[in-house]
Amino acid sequence: LERALQARDGGRYPEAEKEFAEAVRRYKEAAKVGPSDARIYEGLAESWVRQVEMAALRGQSAEAAYEQALAASAKISAAEPRAVSGPLKKAFAALLTVGVMGSGRSTAERVKACLSSAQEAQANQPDDPYARYTAAVCRLLAAENAQKEGRDAEPLLREAVGLLEGVLRNHESFLWAQNDLASAYCLLGQEQSQRSPTLARTALENSLKYFTKASSLDPTFINAVANSLNVYAELMPLVPNKPAVSDFRAIPTVSLLPVKKNENRQVQELLVNAQKTFNTCVKLNPRFSLCYINYATVQAKALEALERTGQDIGLPLLRAQEHLMRTRELT
Repeated sequence: LERALQARDGGRYPEAEKEFAEAVRRYKEAAKVGPSDARIYEGLAESWVRQVEMAALRGQSAEAAYEQALAASAKISAAEPRAVSGPLKKAFAALLTVGVMGSGRSTAERVKACLSSAQEAQANQPDDPYARYTAAVCRLLAAENAQKEGRDAEPLLREAVGLLEGVLRNHESFLWAQNDLASAYCLLGQEQSQRSPTLARTALENSLKYFTKASSLDPTFINAVANSLNVYAELMPLVPNKPAVSDFRAIPTVSLLPVKKNENRQVQELLVNAQKTFNTCVKLNPRFSLCYINYATVQAKALEALERTGQDIGLPLLRAQEHLMRTRELT
């Protein structure tokens, strides 16, 4: 299983598929020897959940792996009814399939499954940090669904932020909680962007802060790096129409490229930082499609921001096209 995860994170997907299959085979052999040992089924469920995740990252169908993950999770609960791991694996499998569901499956259906399983885990062990974390992530999923349907997502986002901040008060080194708190703030910034650009910018700056913390905990954690690019894209529409000296003080900056007269310095700062982040992303995994997708989005949003102030859009347009082409090659 560990070899499979390393191969997947390095973009070596055929090798990862082979190792995942071997992990599943070995766990099933172990289950024949110790059929009442819940730890065996935890490993088996994890093998399937991570295959769901790999399929999601590659834009492929995850339904077969999802069904296998549910079956293994049910065996965890049968062997140890009060364990949190059974419902937690089900919740994770549900939330990971949302982006790659086939026909006949709805986002609302999976959101409901995620929330239900997370509630079961919390009922088993209310103070378990993983149970609270999963409940928060399921709310993030519900919030994203609400945004797509044009409903107010802010209450769900604030619930998620509260749960994740509570987890981190006692478990500051919880990598995924840092990452998903950053995601929660990013979604909150999206939600507030039309109503209050100032509040939106504050939320997005908080998002970058927590993605930076996640990266400092594990410099190889590519999700935080790729997701940071999405935050830079969300900040672009909040740049004022008039060129001005940047007030994005909370954003970690690098040396600026030369700025021509009348160029919007804030857009240039965001572009420079996004470029640095993108370079880190592809260094970690040159086949990770989110690096390219999110960076292309940054460039597209920069086009809009530059057009508003009558600036040259040639380079961002070229970069957006290049990275979208690269994404098509990878998927």
